[in-house]
Amino acid sequence: RTPHVWSYAYHSYMAGQDLEEIRVQVAELVEDFSLHWLVDSSEVVRLLDQNINQYEGFVMKKPTPSSSSTM
Repeated sequence: RTPHVWSYAYHSYMAGQDLEEIRVQVAELVEDFSLHWLVDSSEVVRLLDQNINQYEGFVMKKPTPSSSSTM
């Protein structure tokens, strides 16, 4: 059931659905599937937005100086 929640969130995000709407729907799915111990709806949306914004199409954007690690 957890992959179903992530899949819903991902496809909604890629379809351009508002992040708050996705968060609300994910919270409802978490409630329906009793996944409170496993999934935090705000965290799902935050991670989705953070990770997908790093890509242009299927190619990862060049890291900015602030996001790249220094050795």
